[in-house]
Amino acid sequence: TSGWLRRPTDEDQILAGATHELEMRIQRMKRRLWLGTLTDVPGDPEKPWLKAVAFVYKRMLILCGLFFPVAQLPVWLRPLSYALPLTYGADLLHGSIHRAPHLPLALDFGMLIAFCVVLFAFSLRNVRRKWIV
Repeated sequence: TSGWLRRPTDEDQILAGATHELEMRIQRMKRRLWLGTLTDVPGDPEKPWLKAVAFVYKRMLILCGLFFPVAQLPVWLRPLSYALPLTYGADLLHGSIHRAPHLPLALDFGMLIAFCVVLFAFSLRNVRRKWIV
C-alpha cells in the first residue's frame, strides 16, 4: 500500500530511536544548565567578596519570581522566596505589566521600604564599627 497507511519500516524505527535519543540529550543538557546556573559562581580570585555577591544574587534571581511564579516553587522554598527583597520588586514589575500582582501593592511597597531601612541601618552599624580613624 502507499500513502499514509503504510507500515513502519526499519528506517522509521531508526529515525524514531534517534529522535528519542536527541530528546533525552536535550533534557540532560537542560538539567546540566539548570545545575550550572545554581552552582557556578564566576569571579576574580583576588576579590572573594565578588564571588559571595554573585552566589547570593543568582539565587535571588531564581527564587524571586521574575522568571516563573513563586507559586510554582516547592512549598519548602516559598518562605525563603518571600524573605528576599527582590521578590517584592519582581511582583511590582509583574503587577505593572499584567495589572494583576500576586501580592497587594501596599505590601510590596511596605516590604521594600522595610528592607531598605533594615539594610541601611545594618550598613551604618558596620561603618561605625569598622571605620578607621
